[in-house]
Amino acid sequence: MVWLPYCRFIGGGIKKSKLTKANIFQSFALVATLGLAGSLFAQTTVSTPIVGFQKTSLAQGYNSLGFPLVSAPILSTTTAASVSGSSISLNSPVPNTASSNSAYYLEVTSGLREGERVDVTVTPGSSAVVIVTGAANNTSNLVGLSSGTSVVIRKHITLADVGNAVSPALTKNDDPSLADRVYVFAGGVFVYYYQGSDGVWVENGGLDDISGLQINPGSGVLIYKAGSSPTSITMTGSVRLNKFARNYTSGYQAYAPAYPLAYSPASMGGNDWSGNIDPQNSDKIFPFSGGTFIQYYLDPTDTTGSAKGTWLEVGGLDPQNSVNLVSFDRAALVYRKNSDPVVETYPVQQ
Repeated sequence: MVWLPYCRFIGGGIKKSKLTKANIFQSFALVATLGLAGSLFAQTTVSTPIVGFQKTSLAQGYNSLGFPLVSAPILSTTTAASVSGSSISLNSPVPNTASSNSAYYLEVTSGLREGERVDVTVTPGSSAVVIVTGAANNTSNLVGLSSGTSVVIRKHITLADVGNAVSPALTKNDDPSLADRVYVFAGGVFVYYYQGSDGVWVENGGLDDISGLQINPGSGVLIYKAGSSPTSITMTGSVRLNKFARNYTSGYQAYAPAYPLAYSPASMGGNDWSGNIDPQNSDKIFPFSGGTFIQYYLDPTDTTGSAKGTWLEVGGLDPQNSVNLVSFDRAALVYRKNSDPVVETYPVQQ
């Protein structure tokens, strides 16, 4: 369920063009109440950012979760000089309320590099931030980013943020098999974390407090819920109003929508991916449903779904190219044979 204020329902019908800020809200509401997906035609727009919350029920067992809403930026400014190294000069200082111990990222919101982002180290009061070289979230080194480019700095969602957003609270136990767990995909595998009786987040087999572990934009997590009592997670934020860079790598990777809309293989750009009549040799999408990952692949010998091939569930015959396989608030896995840096266009009219 998603709640967003300051919008009203007007009109109806299906429209394939870009969503306006108002009809994005309508789409959310319809997805939440009717299970529908797609954009809804609206006759009005609003000029303020869409702010609200995303509430998702958690069932006993495994649940996939995506986080398409973004936190308010701690700083919106422009670059003060062209980027030539690891330091980025800004025209406004980092607020004193920022913490040098928290994880932040800088996202470009204008110009030819719009949507690119890097993890940064901040110093409160300083008008410069330092790029965290080699961070998995980095989509570029931003070398050559011109002076005067608009950027925002946001705090990363962390493991602690995810845990604190669950109500009633996640089950804590010193035995991880009895505790609720959060799984993060990294290095081609899922690594899980849990809270002991002292409430400290630790990695399975570890002792260090890992509560500050960042959940990168566009990735998501799995939550394992041990008990059967009704539970939900509520995340607050706003809709990203700029493009989103996503660097697909060769192999398996986590995927979650960067915008609060459901995605089909076609809207993910999958019709242009590498296909093969043998699913083992094709790019693949694995949405999470019913406690397991379901495998879909692109068959280029079947042009029913598109001129470049048809997305099929393994063992199935029905075209899935335009079927929304990944809900706006869920996570999935993607397998790509080759690396492929892409920039996703925001589905919101400015």
